[in-house]
Amino acid sequence: MEQLSNIKIFSVYKNPADRVRMLEIVKRDGFVMGFEAEANRADGKPCWVSISSHPMVFNGESASISVVIDITNRMQMQEQLNYLVTEQAIILDNLAAGAVFLKDRKFVWQNQKHQELFGYSIDELKGMSTEVMYVSHEDYEKLGQEAYPLLRQGQTYKGEWLHKRKDGEPFWCQITGKAIDPQDLAKGSIWLLENVTPKKEAEAERERLQQQVSETQQRLIQELSTPIIPVMEGIIVMPLIGSLDSMRAQDTMRTLLKRISQYRAKVVILDITGVPIVDTGVAAHLDKTIQAARLKGARVIVTGISDSVAESIVDLGIDWHGVETLRDLQTGLVVALKSLGIKLVEK
Repeated sequence: MEQLSNIKIFSVYKNPADRVRMLEIVKRDGFVMGFEAEANRADGKPCWVSISSHPMVFNGESASISVVIDITNRMQMQEQLNYLVTEQAIILDNLAAGAVFLKDRKFVWQNQKHQELFGYSIDELKGMSTEVMYVSHEDYEKLGQEAYPLLRQGQTYKGEWLHKRKDGEPFWCQITGKAIDPQDLAKGSIWLLENVTPKKEAEAERERLQQQVSETQQRLIQELSTPIIPVMEGIIVMPLIGSLDSMRAQDTMRTLLKRISQYRAKVVILDITGVPIVDTGVAAHLDKTIQAARLKGARVIVTGISDSVAESIVDLGIDWHGVETLRDLQTGLVVALKSLGIKLVEK
């Protein structure tokens, strides 16, 4: 106390301008309450103080009652907090992804990248519903149904959604969300948004190419499974290999009819040497193919009937009396040539 008795309170200010500001407040209001300023301790070390002062008259002279509180620790903590907030803002603004803070699915804050992604300024989005980002109300509702139950459980939501910019342009976003407090979603949630349109376009292109390759493979397989050999003008041979199901039988019929027209075939030789089993279904498929070829005006000869196939046809009671059959492909070719008036001469 003795140390302070001869020191005016205004002499402890580190910055003389603070003394001037305080006097202006006293002059204006008649007192000052909680005025914060930097000061110097008796040892010369700087500190922060909060001053409350009220003028009075003491022994006929002007005086004042003042309370000075050391707030150095609080100001240091505030400075650290400000630094952390600034550092966090710099980090968030420089993220490669957009970042937003939401409350009740309304915008509270967005970083620079999010502003660039969607085209809305900070003032435009603040307080606005996130529904403006979605291409439809249904998508907005669906995300809420998928994401917020997970957030309530303390989990992270991640998904890809079609969003739209301020100008209406759609683009694909990968969004990741986490609740500030899973027990109280009213405290808000943090979301990261990344433009994945190039990735989605690459995936779509890859799927298109895969589909194209698959279709090409299927076409090649179909062509190999139903080959047509034009022996000479007016005669084509279709060798069948493997089992015949309904789909392959339809392909066989379509291919044969197409080639009859293409080659103007008068004789068709169906060689079934490579068909291991002929049951009722296979016989029915072959019969339909033969009848269709005949309707196109072609003569149909079936060759290559093995002993086991012949026995199966008989045992099953399949009626092939109306079908022209020959032992092998060679015999069939001779008959086909003769039917066109062509004779083979041995030399």
